[in-house]
Amino acid sequence: MSKSGMKTLFNHEQLEAALYNATDILDRCMVPYVLLKDTARDIRNGPEVLNEADGVYIGIEKRYMTPEVWSNIHTFSQNKDLNYGMQDYIEVENGFGWKHQGVPIIV
Repeated sequence: MSKSGMKTLFNHEQLEAALYNATDILDRCMVPYVLLKDTARDIRNGPEVLNEADGVYIGIEKRYMTPEVWSNIHTFSQNKDLNYGMQDYIEVENGFGWKHQGVPIIV
């Protein structure tokens, strides 16, 4: 959220770059995922028509979050030499997230 308390909205180019970053990382982890919220609604017409939104939303069933997947996620988030573009990685009780070029990716 911005300092004024309103959500920051990102344009379709920013969202598209974040979506490609997220799907690339999750594909490398070989974990099945689904798009959620505005991301799912807008992507049906292609990434070039993503409407302004406050981030990219992705869901993964807990059963697929194996120790190997967590290990890969941690490796990607900490390895600056490979430049996976995962900034401000955070884990919360029901998921994790990061930013790509300032756009939040919530899993």
